[in-house]
Amino acid sequence: LPTICLPDGRGKFLDSTTIADNNSRPFSYHWSFGDSNDTTSSSLQNPTHRYTDTIPKNVVLIVTSKDGCKDSLQRTLTTIYPQPKASFTLAPDSSVCYGDEIKYFDKSNGVTSNVKQWMWDLGFGYSSTLQSPIQVYQDTGIASVLLYVYNNQHCISDTFKKSIIVNPYPIIKLPSTLTFLQGGLLTINPTYYYGHYLSYLWTPNQFMVNDTVLKAQVYPTEDKKYFVKITGNGGCWDTASVQVVVLKSPIIPNVFSPNGDGVNDTWVIEHLESYPGCSVEVFDRWGQIVFGPSIGYSKPWNGKLLNGKDAPVGTYYYIIDPKNGRQQLSGGLTILR
Repeated sequence: LPTICLPDGRGKFLDSTTIADNNSRPFSYHWSFGDSNDTTSSSLQNPTHRYTDTIPKNVVLIVTSKDGCKDSLQRTLTTIYPQPKASFTLAPDSSVCYGDEIKYFDKSNGVTSNVKQWMWDLGFGYSSTLQSPIQVYQDTGIASVLLYVYNNQHCISDTFKKSIIVNPYPIIKLPSTLTFLQGGLLTINPTYYYGHYLSYLWTPNQFMVNDTVLKAQVYPTEDKKYFVKITGNGGCWDTASVQVVVLKSPIIPNVFSPNGDGVNDTWVIEHLESYPGCSVEVFDRWGQIVFGPSIGYSKPWNGKLLNGKDAPVGTYYYIIDPKNGRQQLSGGLTILR
């Protein structure tokens, strides 16, 4: 008797009738398949019948020789099996990021016997015959993952399907360094960004107008490094950072005493190092230059004239050109001894 799998339900019956006198051939056949849903009989030697349920069937074969001699045989068909049911779950989610892995867990029901073979279509051209495969995706987009199985009776299951989404990572690029003048407002403009349905988070958010926008506006009082995290579809994210350099207004003293006592012996201008290309000049009351012009101010003026002699006590005048777009700074300077 055949092994039959639903829902196809077709079974082929094979005649093995023998007779001592071969001259009594050919035989005629009458098959009754015991199927209340389809009472059709067959006169073929090796017929096929299609069943639609798993109820045991009493199959009867009557064989008649050419001389009219008959014999019959009845057997109970109990090898009709229901269709296995394929199923699976997955983790961590059906929406992941490029390069992430998805773990698949077989939950198929082999019905009367264990599942013997698994046939996976994992999408994007990937496949597997493992029971519970793991796939790392190097493609992006939407795909259907399909599974069908065979049990030990070689019955094929239905096909179970789930959709997955593999999302690309968003991208953001920032300048490595930005400078601005203290007291102003700096807008940090990304040099490049890419993604869909993006959200933004800037840290730290001190001295910042809004920490959840693409182009953050900041006003720090000291040099500070800012970071941004952008998150797109599927929770995929990217980060970038920028160093913000604050150009402070110089603090210019209007008096110093180069008398060698170790106190206030040089004309120290705080924060002028923020303007490395600046020019500093000092003039006496007749307009003669006594110091400079310098390029930068790495070494404070010690009160010496250009000829190396001590500058007389009195009032002098300075001009500081930041050379960075800011206005020139000027004022009076008194030397005491």
